[in-house]
Amino acid sequence: MEIFTHDGPNGVLAHANSPGPEQGGDTHFDDDETWTLSSRGINLLLVAAHEFGHALGLDHSKDPSALMYPTYRYVNTNGYTLPRDDRLGVQALYGVRTSKDKPEPKPEPKPNPEPSPPERCKRDLVFNAATSVCGELYFFKDGPSIDHKMVTFLAETPTRRSERSTW
Repeated sequence: MEIFTHDGPNGVLAHANSPGPEQGGDTHFDDDETWTLSSRGINLLLVAAHEFGHALGLDHSKDPSALMYPTYRYVNTNGYTLPRDDRLGVQALYGVRTSKDKPEPKPEPKPNPEPSPPERCKRDLVFNAATSVCGELYFFKDGPSIDHKMVTFLAETPTRRSERSTW
Protein backbone atom coordinates (compact mmCIF):
# COMPACT_ATOMS: atom_id res chain seq x y z
CA MET A 1 0.00 0.00 0.00
CA GLU A 2 1.38 3.39 -0.95
CA ILE A 3 0.11 6.82 0.08
CA PHE A 4 0.68 9.88 -2.08
CA THR A 5 -1.08 13.02 -3.27
CA HIS A 6 -3.49 12.54 -6.17
CA ASP A 7 -5.43 15.76 -6.69
CA GLY A 8 -6.13 17.22 -3.26
CA PRO A 9 -8.97 16.50 -0.85
CA ASN A 10 -12.31 15.10 -2.03
CA GLY A 11 -11.21 14.29 -5.55
CA VAL A 12 -9.72 10.94 -6.49
CA LEU A 13 -9.55 9.08 -3.18
CA ALA A 14 -7.37 6.18 -4.31
CA HIS A 15 -6.66 3.87 -7.21
CA ALA A 16 -5.44 0.33 -7.75
CA ASN A 17 -3.88 -1.53 -10.64
CA SER A 18 -5.51 -4.69 -11.94
CA PRO A 19 -3.68 -7.97 -11.35
CA GLY A 20 -0.74 -8.60 -13.63
CA PRO A 21 3.02 -8.31 -13.98
CA GLU A 22 5.02 -5.31 -12.79
CA GLN A 23 2.63 -3.11 -10.77
CA GLY A 24 -0.31 -5.52 -10.82
CA GLY A 25 -2.41 -5.08 -7.71
CA ASP A 26 -0.54 -2.01 -6.45
CA THR A 27 -2.88 0.29 -4.54
CA HIS A 28 -2.38 4.02 -3.86
CA PHE A 29 -4.28 6.29 -1.45
CA ASP A 30 -4.51 10.11 -1.64
CA ASP A 31 -2.48 11.59 1.21
CA ASP A 32 -4.63 14.75 1.19
CA GLU A 33 -7.81 12.96 2.31
CA THR A 34 -9.00 12.91 5.93
CA TRP A 35 -8.85 9.16 6.50
CA THR A 36 -10.89 7.74 9.40
CA LEU A 37 -12.48 4.50 10.51
CA SER A 38 -15.85 6.19 11.10
CA SER A 39 -18.43 8.21 9.19
CA ARG A 40 -16.44 11.43 9.67
CA GLY A 41 -13.98 12.07 6.86
CA ILE A 42 -13.32 9.27 4.40
CA ASN A 43 -13.58 5.73 5.77
CA LEU A 44 -10.29 4.01 4.97
CA LEU A 45 -11.74 0.51 5.40
CA LEU A 46 -14.41 1.08 2.73
CA VAL A 47 -12.05 2.73 0.25
CA ALA A 48 -9.33 0.11 0.82
CA ALA A 49 -11.82 -2.75 0.33
CA HIS A 50 -13.05 -1.11 -2.91
CA GLU A 51 -9.50 -0.61 -4.22
CA PHE A 52 -8.42 -4.12 -3.19
CA GLY A 53 -11.40 -5.33 -5.23
CA HIS A 54 -9.76 -3.68 -8.25
CA ALA A 55 -6.42 -5.24 -7.26
CA LEU A 56 -8.17 -8.62 -7.35
CA GLY A 57 -9.55 -7.88 -10.82
CA LEU A 58 -13.06 -6.52 -10.14
CA ASP A 59 -14.46 -3.70 -12.27
CA HIS A 60 -16.95 -1.06 -11.15
CA SER A 61 -20.51 -2.22 -10.56
CA LYS A 62 -23.74 -0.64 -11.80
CA ASP A 63 -25.44 -1.61 -8.53
CA PRO A 64 -25.48 1.45 -6.19
CA SER A 65 -25.45 -0.83 -3.12
CA ALA A 66 -22.26 -2.61 -4.23
CA LEU A 67 -18.88 -1.89 -2.68
CA MET A 68 -17.51 -1.70 -6.24
CA TYR A 69 -19.90 1.11 -7.23
CA PRO A 70 -17.70 3.88 -8.71
CA THR A 71 -18.52 6.63 -6.19
CA TYR A 72 -17.76 6.70 -2.46
CA ARG A 73 -20.67 6.32 -0.06
CA TYR A 74 -20.29 5.71 3.66
CA VAL A 75 -21.96 2.61 5.11
CA ASN A 76 -21.63 1.40 8.68
CA THR A 77 -18.80 -1.13 8.79
CA ASN A 78 -19.84 -2.79 12.08
CA GLY A 79 -20.85 -6.32 11.05
CA TYR A 80 -20.34 -5.38 7.40
CA THR A 81 -21.20 -8.07 4.86
CA LEU A 82 -19.98 -7.84 1.29
CA PRO A 83 -22.99 -7.06 -0.94
CA ARG A 84 -24.32 -9.79 -3.23
CA ASP A 85 -23.13 -8.11 -6.46
CA ASP A 86 -19.57 -7.97 -5.14
CA ARG A 87 -19.66 -11.61 -3.97
CA LEU A 88 -20.89 -12.68 -7.41
CA GLY A 89 -18.07 -10.69 -9.06
CA VAL A 90 -15.41 -12.37 -6.92
CA GLN A 91 -16.98 -15.79 -7.56
CA ALA A 92 -17.00 -15.14 -11.31
CA LEU A 93 -13.23 -14.54 -11.17
CA TYR A 94 -12.15 -17.08 -8.57
CA GLY A 95 -14.93 -19.66 -8.38
CA VAL A 96 -17.60 -20.60 -5.88
CA ARG A 97 -16.85 -22.36 -2.61
CA THR A 98 -18.00 -25.94 -3.12
CA SER A 99 -18.71 -26.80 0.50
CA LYS A 100 -20.56 -24.84 3.15
CA ASP A 101 -19.16 -27.14 5.82
CA LYS A 102 -16.69 -25.67 8.22
CA PRO A 103 -13.13 -26.73 7.47
CA GLU A 104 -11.70 -29.54 9.55
CA PRO A 105 -9.94 -28.18 12.59
CA LYS A 106 -6.20 -28.38 12.38
CA PRO A 107 -4.74 -31.07 14.62
CA GLU A 108 -2.98 -29.92 17.75
CA PRO A 109 0.71 -29.51 17.06
CA LYS A 110 2.87 -32.19 18.61
CA PRO A 111 5.28 -30.87 21.18
CA ASN A 112 8.79 -30.58 19.87
CA PRO A 113 11.07 -33.08 21.53
CA GLU A 114 14.16 -31.67 23.09
CA PRO A 115 16.91 -31.64 20.48
CA SER A 116 19.59 -34.20 20.98
CA PRO A 117 23.20 -33.04 21.24
CA PRO A 118 25.26 -33.30 18.07
CA GLU A 119 27.58 -36.25 17.67
CA ARG A 120 30.96 -35.45 19.15
CA CYS A 121 34.01 -35.37 16.95
CA LYS A 122 31.97 -35.41 13.75
CA ARG A 123 33.83 -33.65 10.94
CA ASP A 124 30.73 -31.85 9.63
CA LEU A 125 29.71 -30.48 13.06
CA VAL A 126 29.42 -26.72 12.55
CA PHE A 127 28.59 -24.02 15.08
CA ASN A 128 27.11 -20.65 14.14
CA ALA A 129 29.03 -18.70 16.77
CA ALA A 130 31.38 -19.04 19.72
CA THR A 131 32.18 -16.65 22.52
CA SER A 132 33.96 -16.54 25.85
CA VAL A 133 32.13 -15.11 28.88
CA CYS A 134 33.71 -15.08 32.35
CA GLY A 135 36.21 -17.74 31.37
CA GLU A 136 33.58 -20.07 29.89
CA LEU A 137 33.49 -20.88 26.20
CA TYR A 138 29.98 -20.94 24.65
CA PHE A 139 29.21 -22.52 21.27
CA PHE A 140 25.95 -21.67 19.47
CA LYS A 141 24.25 -23.83 16.84
CA ASP A 142 21.10 -23.21 14.73
CA GLY A 143 20.25 -19.71 15.92
CA PRO A 144 20.79 -17.22 18.69
CA SER A 145 18.75 -19.02 21.37
CA ILE A 146 20.76 -19.88 24.46
CA ASP A 147 18.02 -21.99 26.01
CA HIS A 148 18.21 -25.12 23.88
CA LYS A 149 21.00 -24.80 21.37
CA MET A 150 24.15 -24.29 23.40
CA VAL A 151 27.12 -26.41 24.31
CA THR A 152 29.42 -25.20 27.05
CA PHE A 153 32.97 -26.46 27.35
CA LEU A 154 34.67 -25.84 30.68
CA ALA A 155 38.37 -26.20 31.25
CA GLU A 156 39.16 -28.08 34.49
CA THR A 157 42.91 -28.08 34.03
CA PRO A 158 45.19 -26.80 31.31
CA THR A 159 45.74 -30.36 30.05
CA ARG A 160 42.29 -31.87 30.60
CA ARG A 161 38.89 -30.58 29.56
CA SER A 162 35.50 -31.77 30.70
CA GLU A 163 32.40 -31.15 28.68
CA ARG A 164 28.99 -30.07 29.90
CA SER A 165 26.10 -29.65 27.46
CA THR A 166 22.84 -27.79 27.87
CA TRP A 167 20.23 -28.48 25.20
